[in-house]
Amino acid sequence: MTLPKDPSVEAAREAAEAAVRGAPPSSARRSAFARPGPRVALVVTIVAAIILLTVLLPTGGAGKKYTDVREITAAPATYDDQLVAVVGGVQAGSVSLGASLAFNLTDYSDDKVWIRVLFSGGMDSNFAAGKQVLAEGKVSVVDGVAKLVATKISIGCPTDYRGAPPSQ
Repeated sequence: MTLPKDPSVEAAREAAEAAVRGAPPSSARRSAFARPGPRVALVVTIVAAIILLTVLLPTGGAGKKYTDVREITAAPATYDDQLVAVVGGVQAGSVSLGASLAFNLTDYSDDKVWIRVLFSGGMDSNFAAGKQVLAEGKVSVVDGVAKLVATKISIGCPTDYRGAPPSQ
């Protein structure tokens, strides 16, 4: 007559044999793969995010190129019909209003180096000569002279460029 096997006795015997062999019991091996731990879930999430970002984010080829005024004025033909984003200062005395806003955007290091910017959108009330702005748009070169036809102008907060004001 054979007695029915008690699962708890079988599991205990298997654990004791595994301990003698120096290996974890088979039930412990199965449970490690049955439920992934938080580290495995984190790694899978990070890998999935990297893959999604690589696929979904645009590449630099077709998007706008971040550059400065000096680079555009040094080689205007290189930038003709290119989307760019340029940071610089609004040159004093260069602002004119008409069918569109027009102003000279100067280089950081030399305010004598500038590019003419044309913008037909509405302008923030903080826009003024001497302000630092980010102009985004397409470069147009006519007779070797580059102009930036802007689609977006962002005005920076003075603390973004010069640091916080001195405390009193």
